[in-house]
Amino acid sequence: PLIGRYYGELLTEDRPLPPDARILDVGCGYGRIALDLTSRLSDDQHYLGIDPNADAVAWATSHIASERPNFSFERIHVVSQPYNPLGTIRGAEFRFPCEDNSLDLVFMISVMTHIDLDNVETYIRESARTLKPTGRFVATFFLLDAEVDALLEEGQSPFTMEFAHGE
Repeated sequence: PLIGRYYGELLTEDRPLPPDARILDVGCGYGRIALDLTSRLSDDQHYLGIDPNADAVAWATSHIASERPNFSFERIHVVSQPYNPLGTIRGAEFRFPCEDNSLDLVFMISVMTHIDLDNVETYIRESARTLKPTGRFVATFFLLDAEVDALLEEGQSPFTMEFAHGE
């Protein structure tokens, strides 16, 4: 709940969304941010969460979208080693299920850590395609450098790179 609240505030308080905002949450998971946004968005503001994890999307649909009709969740069939190894679409070929220039906000929290460089480029390009000229893009990134590599090798990092591959 604390992480959801932190990002809910970040996404809505410093720069208010339009009254009829259209929002895309890429990698929504079980809806930790969506849960917070249910109390921040009006019925006229529309949220779409997409994720390759079928169980997460099913839970969010059952527990969030069932209570808030302006919230929807969609499973995407993108290949994801930890979440959807049998996916049928490579991330570098994926297109967001949104029209050009139709979104006021696209956000990806802790997504870039789960995809390779080709997918990162595609997701950023898709964000640019779907955002309105006045729209916002918010994403988190973990940057790896020589110092972080050394900490990982020494077992001194709180993070592991269990599924690390590529750049």
